This record gives sequence, structure tokens and C-alpha cells, in this order.
Amino acid sequence: MNSNFFQNENEKPLIIRASAGTGKTYRLSLEFINLLLKYRINFEEILVITFTKKATAEIRERIFQQLFEIVSNTSKGIELKQNIQQNINPEIKFNLEEMQFLKAVYQSMITNKSIVNISTIDSFVNTVFSGIIAPYNNITNFQIDNKINSEILPEIFENVLKEENLNNYENIFLHSKRRNLDQFKELILDIIENRWLFEFIDLTDFHDLDIEIEKEKAHNKYKTSVKEFLELLQTEIINNPKPASLEAYFQTDFKKTILSLINFNEINTDQISISLYDILTNCELLSNNSKLIFDKKKMLYLSGKLKSDELKSLYKDLQDSLANFFYYDKALNEQFNIISLAADVLRIYDEVKFRDKVFTHSDISYYTFRFLYDSKLSIIDKGNVLNIFYEQLSYNTRFVLIDEFQDTSILQWSIFYPILKEITSGIGQKEYGRVIVVGDEKQAIYGWRGGERKLLTNFESILNEPVEHNTLSTSYRSKPVLMNWLNKLFKSEYLHFVNDWNYTEIDCDKAVGGFVQVDLRNSVEDDTKLNKTDIYREFVQNDLLPNISNKRIKPADTAIIMRKNKELEIMAQVLNEFDIDFTLEMSGSLFQHKAIKPILFILKFLVYEDFWELIKFLRSDLVLMNPVDLQSLISEFQSSSSLEELLQTSKTHPYLSVLYNLKHQSGTLLFFVKTILEEFGFTKIFSSEVELKNLQRFMGVTAEFERSNHEYSSDTSGFLQFCSSLAEKDEYSQIGQSLSDSIKLLTIHKSKGLQFETVYTVFDVSSKIGGNNTGLKLYYSFADNFRSLDDFAFTYNYDRIMQRSQKQKLIDFVNQRSIGDELNNIYVALTRAKNNLFIYLHYNKKGDLEKFIKDIKTDSSVLKNITKAIFNEFKNDLNEISLTSHKLQFGKLSVEPFEQVNNVSSNAKLPDFFAVSNNDNITEMEVPNLYQLSSEFLENQSIQIGNIVHDYLSHIKYDDTKARQIAMENTLAKYGSLFHKDRINEIVIKIDEFIDDHLTYFAGDDWDKVFNEFTVFDDQGKESRIDRLMINTLKKEILIIDYKTGLHYEEEQLDRYKEILDKFPIVIKENYDIKVKYIEINISKTSR
Repeated sequence: MNSNFFQNENEKPLIIRASAGTGKTYRLSLEFINLLLKYRINFEEILVITFTKKATAEIRERIFQQLFEIVSNTSKGIELKQNIQQNINPEIKFNLEEMQFLKAVYQSMITNKSIVNISTIDSFVNTVFSGIIAPYNNITNFQIDNKINSEILPEIFENVLKEENLNNYENIFLHSKRRNLDQFKELILDIIENRWLFEFIDLTDFHDLDIEIEKEKAHNKYKTSVKEFLELLQTEIINNPKPASLEAYFQTDFKKTILSLINFNEINTDQISISLYDILTNCELLSNNSKLIFDKKKMLYLSGKLKSDELKSLYKDLQDSLANFFYYDKALNEQFNIISLAADVLRIYDEVKFRDKVFTHSDISYYTFRFLYDSKLSIIDKGNVLNIFYEQLSYNTRFVLIDEFQDTSILQWSIFYPILKEITSGIGQKEYGRVIVVGDEKQAIYGWRGGERKLLTNFESILNEPVEHNTLSTSYRSKPVLMNWLNKLFKSEYLHFVNDWNYTEIDCDKAVGGFVQVDLRNSVEDDTKLNKTDIYREFVQNDLLPNISNKRIKPADTAIIMRKNKELEIMAQVLNEFDIDFTLEMSGSLFQHKAIKPILFILKFLVYEDFWELIKFLRSDLVLMNPVDLQSLISEFQSSSSLEELLQTSKTHPYLSVLYNLKHQSGTLLFFVKTILEEFGFTKIFSSEVELKNLQRFMGVTAEFERSNHEYSSDTSGFLQFCSSLAEKDEYSQIGQSLSDSIKLLTIHKSKGLQFETVYTVFDVSSKIGGNNTGLKLYYSFADNFRSLDDFAFTYNYDRIMQRSQKQKLIDFVNQRSIGDELNNIYVALTRAKNNLFIYLHYNKKGDLEKFIKDIKTDSSVLKNITKAIFNEFKNDLNEISLTSHKLQFGKLSVEPFEQVNNVSSNAKLPDFFAVSNNDNITEMEVPNLYQLSSEFLENQSIQIGNIVHDYLSHIKYDDTKARQIAMENTLAKYGSLFHKDRINEIVIKIDEFIDDHLTYFAGDDWDKVFNEFTVFDDQGKESRIDRLMINTLKKEILIIDYKTGLHYEEEQLDRYKEILDKFPIVIKENYDIKVKYIEINISKTSR
């Protein structure tokens, strides 16, 4: 390599700040091309890291496309070259030598696509894990399964819930009477998911802390606060110009609590302080009633009668000092127990993980971090790279481009840091290299999973090196009316309640166009609150449907963005009612697609002669061999002398002879795979557009294997290894559902990085975001260099106390971080539109809009404050449609012509029969003990038997022999690994007896429509299932049946189903009579 290219080897790291729509991907791909030309390097020396599979595919496609345009010298290529020269590197001339070099690199990349280093952060960390951690732990092969953790909970429970541990863990878990098994599962899963945080805990500061002394200090301070408060309270009551009875000054709940301890009628006003002092210093009483003391809205006394600000201030001091006492008395001890529980859980978890060799992506990240920084391995010391693998990695990778850097987690940063430092130091084996990070702190929306935007904003100080800054400040996405409206909103002084929100106005590349419409809809009408389904119907009927019908928007380039998946499910139901097509995306590896897995099963069987791969093939969605035939085949295999003989002689299934012929076939791999698809009729079984596209994609992978250079042998065995290596690569993901003329339904997180001509955002302003007060709370802040914790507080039962204790400052910091994340969410949602933006804000509040806005405080939700900002910034343009509906409009809605339109009707068509919303089924549970929890979890056969009953009956629409046979086959297939076949037969005999005794419910004479396991949603989108829903459309009758197989039953459940169905429009219109029936199914073990 020519050293003249490295006269300025140690370039400063570059930070590119890129607001939404400013061409981040375009710029990143140009930076990639610039590095190739400037340093004349092999493309393998550049590593591009992204955070989603979609972004990986987009950047990869953009780089290849831009290289093609440049080397082909097209008009776009000429423009690209000018942009590189003007905005990145004026020294590049694109002369003959440079163009020849670029053409050679492009040709090499085209023929070796699989080794172009563009991947997600998960894939990169997986590479580090495979190169260092796995070999160190003697792991030669491992699997990644992000859903595996729930399956290993029984083993964790069995080991953790031992008698010697129960005392400590009862204090954590059984403090609240509302705890149940599911919440305990969530506690364990929360510990596992956040285990990286426990790695940073340093208990050194607690070693020198005498907790008993600190508790005594806090208790004395509290008693002083009580005395001061009561003395002033007594004075205020005595001097009150409107005297009342003594008990009239106190809150009702407080009076009920102390009723047995005090009689207000016997107390003189000048004895109030003395009489209440003993009560308010009774720690046991206060502990059992902490909710009363720390209520944010109520005080022990009635502030409406005693309005002294000084009294309020003293009461706040009383609350804070009591919280500090409880912090030392209870919360701190619980925190130590949580850390102890985590240690026990994670020790067992690690044993299981390294035994079974099945990991989640979070596992891979954590183990990579832990072992890299483990002093026993001496891999990293004071940030210096000491490991051979890391040296090799930094030798091969000299340029790192990281996209969406604001979403990097502290754990990921800890893994990145050594290699970035080695590259930027310029003292490695290759004294050149550069780090380029691209991000936008306004789009940091992954704080809930550890994303830390300060890694971007404080990058220079954290890296401790000079950094070059570049800002992309022109939007190439949004048209001017829209861009100017967004600038005004996000610069609003009404958003100053968010710390560190520094919005800089974005210029617009486009000259004309853009449209914004804001609807403010109060769902409370005449004291009646409309549910979400009704609100969404109104939105579709009045806003969406007319624009589709009148061809004013393109459905194929339109998205509806909402906050929650459950809200999207309700919206999907409504769109179905109006016959509006919509799209939901698939995810996952191409090699896990149901049409691809059977191919891989066949190949593995033929290569490795593994009988169980044959079983997997025969059980796949392609064949679905019934259990009886499978058992017969297994018996034949056991008696056969070889697989060859089995394939040649077995009559169990005609596909076996096809496999025998394939085993002796020669030819290219591509021809072989094509033969498999034809012989087994793949395209007949997997015939949908999406399935065919994934099959075509797999054929492309096969062709890529045959024509590219790679490290694997060129036979089928090498191909299987090749596929395995690609399974975690983001560009080899499944092709999802994408109707050509359909509206896209997306959450905000799914919409990140996307753009559409028209965007509808539908938000419930009154909903609570992140308002869950139960579960494990992990409050923490890091030191400026993000190498250690600055402060932390963990609690499971004492969150209310912790928030008023000496940890207030920490918790306020964490809450402010969450507020910033939520504002970022709204920013991301509103910046997806290129041309037309509709913002539909619905809220519930008695009174008019101005009263609703006036009542919004700075500590209200971010959505409410956004609504307040919109109202105040644009109120002069507000139009009142009705008392409950207001509208803002700016610009002109796009009416660009297009060819196809959704097939919609102005009259809503109800799907199949009707869509139902209902209340969620909430079951009250007894207060458990940990012995109960252990046995409940580990001995849950009765629950599984109930599942068998429901599953079996779900296959019986109308009773006949064939239906029972299908139900039996499915039950054996699903539960055969949990119960012996004889036990399943016993259960099914009992179910069949039940059906025989209740034939009136399973005959087709009276019910022309029957739905088993019918899914319904409540107003909040919570899902439940009706066991059996039967309809007689002629007699206008509906019968809801609920099966009872367990010990407990909630009769109100059926009433709630009926109540919701009664309100459904078609039920009202057709005057359906709804009846409910609860039927017990007795499944006791048959005596032999």
C-alpha cells in the first residue's frame, strides 16, 4: 500500500449530527466511498454498524447503488462525485486512476457481498463473542433464541426457592398483598434483562455506613418534623376564623386509620399536638399505611380548611424525613436482598446458559462485556487492548462508521470503546484509521432498553480526544409548509420543561408544498365517554376514508403511526370494517421462514444422515405428517438396518422414495435445491406472494454461494455452514407482508428511519405513559465517563418511599430522562411525513378545550404539553367544528395523481360476522407464599390439562367423527412431550363424554355461525378469548359459552362479555338477544 495516502493518518473522530430527513443515510454512504478513495483500502477494512436490520439493508443498498452510479458515470453519479468533493473531501479528483481503483473495488464487493462489513450492533457483538468468549468457554457451536428465557424459569425457580433462601426473598416478594406468580416471573426476567447494570454495582460506600446509626439520625429528624408540624397545625386550628369540629380538619382515610387509637371528641384543641404525636411517630402504623402518608394529592389534614403555605411546607418536610427513615429501616435492606437475589438467579442462569449453549442477543452482549473486562482473562486493561482477537479485529478494521449513535447502550459502548480507542490512537499495527459516528439526540427513543443519548452529546469528553463536528441542517424529506410548522412547534417555549431540549431550526430543500392538519377531539360528550373503537371509527369515517375515496392520498405511501401495539390492533379492526387494506411487517431470519426450514431439514438429513432432521421435515408445515404415521416410521427406523433401507422400503409416505432418489442425484447445488422445490411441491403449499418471494430470496442465496468466494467447502455441507453464518446477518431477513396498495400500521419505534408521503398520527392525550408503579424499579446515573455508577437505587416494594427519600434527586434525574425520551418519541412520529401530516389528538375531559389546556401543568404528560404547545402556538388558526371537536389546517393537501386506489366503500362492512371489544379478564388471586409459588410453577399439570381441554374443543366447531379425529391428532402433536399418550387418551375420553352430554351446543341445527377461541379486545386493546361464541342469524340469538376446568371461576367474566356485545352497533341494529352459559368440565383421573 502506498504510504503517500497516509500523510494525515490520525484524523480526528467525526461526529455528524443529523436531524430527521437531513440525508443521514446518503451522507454515511458517501463517507464510505470517500474512505475507499482517500486511503485506497480494501473494503473489508471498513465496518459499518447500524441498529436495525432495515437500516442495514438500506445503507448496504445505498452504498452499492452510489458506487454503481459513480463507476458508470451516470448523471446521478456525476452529482454524487460533486457532493463528495464539495461536502466531504475536495482533494478527490475522480481522475482515471481513482475511477479504475473504484471500479475494481466495486467489482470485488459485488462478487463478495457476504463479506461487506455492514451489520447491526447485535451482529457485531456476536462476532466478538464468537471470536473470544465462545472459544474461551469451549463453546464450538451455539444458538441464538431471544424467547428462550421464559422456558428456563422452572429450573431457576427450583434452585432459588430453597428453604434457606425463603426468609430473604419473602421480604422482597410478599410485602404487598397484590403480588402473584406472574409478577414474580416478571421480577426474575427483569433481573435477567438488566443484569448488565448489576455488573457496575460497587457496594464499597455501604461498607463504611453504619445503617443503624443513620436510621436513628433519620428517626430523630422525623420526630422533630412531626413536632414542628403538629405545633403549627394546632396553632392554625385555634386561630382559624371559621372554627369547626376537630375531626372536620382531617382527611377521611386518616381518621379511619386512627379510629381505634383516638377519639376526637375527647381532645381539646390545645391538646392536638400532644394527642397526635404518638400516632404519627408509631412506625409500625405508618409502615402499614405508607400509601396514606405519601399520597401526592392528599394530606392528612384538609388543606382547603387550613391554607397556610408554611403548614404545607412543614408537612412536606414531615413526608421527606419519614421517607428517609423508611429508606434506612426498610428500603435499603430490600435493596441488598434484591442484589443478593440477583446474584443467586444469575449464577443459576449462567450455568444453564453455558450448559445448553442457547443465548439471547442480550446474553451475547453481556457475556462479551463481562469476559472482555474480566481481569482473569487479561483481555482489556485500563481500556488498552491486550487480546489477540481484538488486535486482529482492529488490524482488519481500521474505519468504523456507527449509525444512530444516540441509541447506543452503555453496555454496547463498553464493548466498542477499546477498539475505537485503538483506531483513533494511531499507534497500532496500522497507523491510520478513523471513527465516524452519526446521530441525533432528538431521535433517542430507546432509553427503556439502555440507550444513552449522552454518549453522543458528550462523545468528545468521553473519548477524551479532540473531535471534528459536522451538522446536517437541511431537510430533504419534508416540504416547506410542513417543515416550517414543525420548526415552530419544536422551538416552542412551552417545551422548555424538558431538560437539554435544544432544537435548532431546520432548513428546507424544497420550494413549495406541504400540508398539516391537527384535530383535537374530546371523547366526552354529554357526560358519556366514547371508547377507542368509536373514536377510531370516527377518525376513519371523517378523516381517512374521504381522502382515500377522493384519491387525495396514496394508500401505498401512507402510514398510521400510534404509540402502542394494542391501539394498532383496534385500528386494524376498524380498517377491516371499512375494507381498507393495511400492512403489518414480519421479522426474523430468512432461514427461519416456514417455507425455508423444510429445505434446510432435507439438506441436513441428506448430508448428515440425521434421522431426526427427517422427522423435522415430516413434521414441518410442508408435510404435516400425523402422529400415528410418525410413530410408525420411527418403529420402522428402529427395525431397519440403515436409513438407505428405510427410504427404499417404507410405504409410510411417498416423499421417502423421493428422498431416496435425491440422495443419489448429482448436479450443481442450485439445480439440486430447484429439484427439491419441484419434487416436493413447495410452490403449491407456500403459494402466497410473500412466501414465494422468500423462496426466491433463498434461491438467490444459493446462487450467491456458488458464485462468490468464501471460506466454506463448495458442497452441500459447506452451503449449510454458509447459511448458518448468514442467519444472524440483518440483510438476510425475511421478506414481509407488503401489499402494493395498502396503508402501513406502525408504532413509533417501528416507524424510525422510515418516511411516507402522508402520515396520520393518532394519539390518546389522556393516556398514561409509563405509569406502572409495580415491579422492579432500577434508578441509576453514571459517572461522566460512563465507566462506573455515580448513584443507584433499586426497589420492588418501596418506590413511593424511595421517591420522597434522599434519593429524590436521582429519581428526578431518571424521570427527566424518561420525559426527554417521550418528547423524542413525538418528534420521531411527526417527522416521518414528506408532504402531508395529520395529527389526531383525542382526550377525555369534561368542559371545553380551553379548560383542558389551562389545566395542563408542566409536570403533566409530554403528550399533554405537546397539545398545549400546539394550542398556544397556533390558536389564531383554530377552527371550532363542534363543542368537542377543533381543527387546524395549514397548506394544501397533495392531490398528485396515481393509478391504483384501495377498494373501499363509504359504508362500513363488518368482517365475517362482527368485531367485538370487551373488558379484559382479570382474576383475583390469594396472597401466596413462596412455597405456594414454587409448587404452583413446578407442579402445573392441572393448568396444562385445562389447556388440553380448551385446545381440543377449539377444533370442534360442529361435532362429528372427523372433527374429533383432527382434534385428537392436534392434541397429541402439541402435548405429546408433556403427557404420556395414555394420559392424553384418558383426558380426551372425558372431553368426548362432555360433548356427548351437551350435544345441543355442538350440533349445527340451531347455530349457523360458531367461533371457537374468539379473540376480543377491550377499550384499551387488552386481548381476551371467548371459549365458544355461537350465533343464530335467523332468530337473532347469540350464546356465549365459557368452560370451567379449574378450581376457580370468575362469573363476572361472562357478564362483561355480554355487556360489551350489547353495545356493539350490529347487535343493537339487529336486536340480537345475548345469553351466556358457564359449563363445568370434570376431568378427574380415570381409575384403572
